[in-house]
Amino acid sequence: MFEIFGALRAGATVDVVPAAVRPHAERYVDWLGERGITHAYVPPFALNALEARVSRLSLRKLVVSVEPTPEPLLRRIAAAAPGLSVVNGYGPTEATIFATVHELDPDGTGTGMVPIGRAVPNCPVRVLDADGRAVPVGVPGELFAGGAGLARGYLGRPAATAEAFVPDPFAGRPGARMYRTGDVVRYRPDGFLRFLGRRDQQVKLRGVRIELGEVQAALAAQPEVASALVTLRRIGGQPVLVGYVVPAGPGGPPDLRARLRALLPAPMVPSAVVVLDGWPVTVNGKLDRRALPLPESVRGPGFEPPDGDRERTVAGILGKLLGGRRVGRHDDFFDLGAHSLLAAQAALQIGGALGLDVPVVALFSHPTVAGLVEALPAVAVPVAPITALPRAHEDPAALAARIAALPGDVVRLLTDEVSGA
Repeated sequence: MFEIFGALRAGATVDVVPAAVRPHAERYVDWLGERGITHAYVPPFALNALEARVSRLSLRKLVVSVEPTPEPLLRRIAAAAPGLSVVNGYGPTEATIFATVHELDPDGTGTGMVPIGRAVPNCPVRVLDADGRAVPVGVPGELFAGGAGLARGYLGRPAATAEAFVPDPFAGRPGARMYRTGDVVRYRPDGFLRFLGRRDQQVKLRGVRIELGEVQAALAAQPEVASALVTLRRIGGQPVLVGYVVPAGPGGPPDLRARLRALLPAPMVPSAVVVLDGWPVTVNGKLDRRALPLPESVRGPGFEPPDGDRERTVAGILGKLLGGRRVGRHDDFFDLGAHSLLAAQAALQIGGALGLDVPVVALFSHPTVAGLVEALPAVAVPVAPITALPRAHEDPAALAARIAALPGDVVRLLTDEVSGA
């Protein structure tokens, strides 16, 4: 919409990206150079390729949108092309198209995701709590969009329209409506809005409510990370948090989980962080979440099988708890997707198989098969055998008399338990 009418209003030419070029980041950026494009929307999956080539392009204005974008990445792009204006636009289709915009400050110091900015003229936005009240600065709330850009609703779907387009009590005019975006944001002290995630991205994991956007923001704030995503996956039949990152440079990032442990409560630290060369995308250039690999599928070729009976026993137990996967002697139990509940089960089963009392903390301090087996003599103690105590044998007739003296409902309960009823 804005590409077409913005170009027509300025007397410019609109170039349509060929379908064969759209899914390929490098080809997309090269096409921008070949056509001499000066104003462009570049999808998130192509921004890393743009950073490497932007100095050779004719770009004067870059628009980004759709997915949260790391501010440091955009500053590097701007620095490589002096005079380039970078704008982050936010808005659902129902708000036609942008509801808020933010122009990047190339001299800024932000380390997280770029803000989504402020409302565009004539299109006010509201940040409200669950009761429809405006929230103060710094407090997360759901974003509602209103004003002149609002759509009338969904064609032929009155129930969906009524649910999503609700009365706007702040507009001061009868019949005003606003659109419930489902996005969670909060105002920064400078008045800019920061996107936190989807309302339906709040997950409950082992009794703790977690905003995936908060974890994702902490991961993306690491200087070695160009972009990040955190999602809930099922590994070994258990829900676990898994982080995905595209590094900002060669060599790969350091131990990001260790960094996050210092920043977040333990339940919010992903069980594994997967490093990707780039994001898998659909033919429309959007992130293909279904193509994101599970942690095990990206492990390097350095698998080393367990050595000795004890290591094979431990590896077998850990592998079964993780859904039947192969566990090498140097594989980190938690990097493969384990969490505290699986660790407790592992300690109990390993102890039972080896005749030891294995403390759960041993799996956290020694999370590899080799490390745990080596540490067992120091951290585990043999389990004392359970010996049955002798008991006096009661006379059957006396026992029957005692049972007969019990109330009838107690007798029925006892006989039902014995018979399995």
